[in-house]
Amino acid sequence: MSLGVFLLLLRLRASRMATGIRISRIAPARAHERDRVTVKYEIANQSGQVLDQIVLVDRFSGSRTGVIKVFLSSRIKPGGRSVESVEVICDGGMGEHKFGPLEVLVSDPLGLFEYKVVEDTLSALFVFPKIQELPVVALQGSKESLMYGIYEVAEKGGSSNFIGVREYVPGDPIKQISWKLTAKHSRLLVKEFEKITSAEVTVLLDMEGRFHAGIQAESTWEYARDITLGLTSQQTGLGNSIQVLSQTGYIPWGRGSDHCHYVTRCMPDFLPGPVERNLVDTYWEMIPRSSTVFYIGAAFPDEVSTTLKSLSKLKFKDIQVYSILLDGNSFIQNKMFGVLFNVLVLSPKQKDSMNKLTSSLRLAGINTVMIRNKENVGRSLLRLEAS
Repeated sequence: MSLGVFLLLLRLRASRMATGIRISRIAPARAHERDRVTVKYEIANQSGQVLDQIVLVDRFSGSRTGVIKVFLSSRIKPGGRSVESVEVICDGGMGEHKFGPLEVLVSDPLGLFEYKVVEDTLSALFVFPKIQELPVVALQGSKESLMYGIYEVAEKGGSSNFIGVREYVPGDPIKQISWKLTAKHSRLLVKEFEKITSAEVTVLLDMEGRFHAGIQAESTWEYARDITLGLTSQQTGLGNSIQVLSQTGYIPWGRGSDHCHYVTRCMPDFLPGPVERNLVDTYWEMIPRSSTVFYIGAAFPDEVSTTLKSLSKLKFKDIQVYSILLDGNSFIQNKMFGVLFNVLVLSPKQKDSMNKLTSSLRLAGINTVMIRNKENVGRSLLRLEAS
């Protein structure tokens, strides 16, 4: 047999194997961040040839590796099938992620001819965030809140802490009238108590795209969303009200576990975008007086968002302000959001600029912490001190 005929036979064999392969994927529809999920691949042989030396390649956006490779563990006889299982870690961040396209590489025994079989049907897996427990930050009760809570404020209202009596004015609750003192002094007197109220917490989630950097789970926006969810879980658990305001939309006020679940479902939709918007000015009327604001956003040397520059204005409304900054440089992996960015090391001048930024915020009465990539967020937030 001539070499040409032999090579032709090898090529025909590989071609027939490729045309007779049927592949499919079975993947779960949902998981949580950092879960390990099992994906199954079924390979059916309808080629009439024995299948071996098969390599299956799939793609998954919800994993940092992004590529799944499976080498066929055994031969598949004509008419037979094989099921291969692979464990994948969902470490690519929250939200909807896609599997596919799925490819099978087929070659002859000598590896001279290779054919590719593509199954371009995509599968979706929704990755729910895994809410992390954060240290409790000391908040002030919101003076204008009508919700009962755990904070004593310097205003009079209803609680169990008696502070004195005064003359009755129309509108006072009848149950607070002191009938003994009223009879003694021949005029209506009411008992006063310290006001016990909840806190109203606003999260300013700065998603201005030009300041965000990183890839998937190791990105400033992923850290920002995780911190937002951690605060939401914590504050709703304490009975406080919380709202989230961002360039891409907002989540209105709510309390309790149902609101926490609602924020969790909405959070994957909050992504960096091209919209440049000062959140303080945009939502000024929606932020109550004497409440608490958490600003969460990315920062780079010598350039910060207009929202970050405007935080001190909130002090005019007697608002307690915390600033949680993400050091964008520490998240850079050769690409910034939409822009190539190759500087991986901060110069001494840039480091000084970042230190000046945090110092200026603290001097303005804004509690500030800078968090870097791979730092423990919980331990970092312990550096926030009550104002």
